[in-house]
Parts: sequence; C-alpha cells; structure tokens
Amino acid sequence: MAQASTPKRPNRDEFELEELGNQLVEAKVMAMRGH
Repeated sequence: MAQASTPKRPNRDEFELEELGNQLVEAKVMAMRGH
C-alpha cells in the first residue's frame, strides 16, 4: 500500500504540499523577473 501503481487521487496532505510547491515556484519566478 506504500506505492500504488495507479493512484486515483492524491490525499489532502499531498495536495496541500503540491499547492505550496507551486506557490514557491511562482514566487521564485516573480523574484527573478524583478516583479
């Protein structure tokens, strides 16, 4: 159960981590552009 071959949907923790990661990436891009 540790690794599913085809997970149907991420759990809430994984979703929140991905959202935080996306926000960090966007912040870095904005900073590099001098926005």
